[in-house]
This record gives sequence, structure tokens and C-alpha cells, in this order.
Amino acid sequence: MLLQDGGVISDEFRYTDFLAFSAQGLTQAEAIAGLPSKFNCLVQTGVHAGQLYGRRVTPLWVTESRSYYRKGNDELEKAGRMARSGNWESAAEIWKKEALNKDEKMAGRACYNMAVFCETRGNFEIALEWCQKAFGEFGNRKARAYSDLIRRRMQDRNVLRQQMAPVENQQGE
Repeated sequence: MLLQDGGVISDEFRYTDFLAFSAQGLTQAEAIAGLPSKFNCLVQTGVHAGQLYGRRVTPLWVTESRSYYRKGNDELEKAGRMARSGNWESAAEIWKKEALNKDEKMAGRACYNMAVFCETRGNFEIALEWCQKAFGEFGNRKARAYSDLIRRRMQDRNVLRQQMAPVENQQGE
């Protein structure tokens, strides 16, 4: 949509909602007197609409935690200590090796941990592959739910990229 001054509306947000205002009183006049003024109703409605729109277009920083396997065999315990001390790369080297373990339970745990490692590095696609391997090949049930979480993060990242993309001048719309 092109504006009269040559500017462009880069985003339009339409929605329907309902705000109810109520009051009680012994008489109708007392109840009406307890209601907010028309102006205050308009202000509250505007604030509500602004909050909804703001949540839609503003990225939010959210702190999340992830658990990973630290037990099962000596190597997973060693890698767990490395990860706890902040040496994630060395822990990941061990998890990669353990992903080839003949014990399917340990291999599944190592694959799950690799998914956590990849997610912490922002490599969602690779994290999803590790989750799928952990569940599909080794039956790690936690990896199935974790796959859904990673998919949601990928969708959120795509929405954020769209929201933060520079607005192109859309002449003639």
C-alpha cells in the first residue's frame, strides 16, 4: 500500500478481539458509574492491540535449558564433565565416537547429546539429523520430543528473519 507522502506500509496486522468491561452496583446508576469512561475503554483497547502487535513483530530473548546424558559409560561421563566445564568441542568429539557404539542405548544417548551440541551452535538442521538418528536408529524417546522442539526453533528463526529483513520500497502497490 502506497501512502500519499510516498511512504510504504511495510506491515499490516488485522485481527478481531473482544474486551469486556463490567461493574456492579445496587442500582443501574451505580453499576454504570463503576464502568470506566469511554476514553479509558479506548485507551485500554489501544494498549491491548499494541501489545498483541508488539509481541508479533518484536523478537524476544528467552533463556532455555537443555539436558544431556552424562551417565551410561565411562566415555559419556567424561564427555559430560567436559561439557559442564565448558569444553563442548571435546565433549562432542567423544559423543561422535560413542554414536558408533555397539550398545544401542549408549549410541542413542550420544546422538541425542550431539543434537544438543549442534543446537547450542545454532546448527538446527544438523541437530535435527542427530535427533532423527537417535530416535530412528536407536529408539531414544527423548529425541523424538526434542526433534519437535528443534523444528519449532527453526520456524521461529525463519519468522525472525522475515521480521528483521530490510523493507524494500514497494512502489506501485
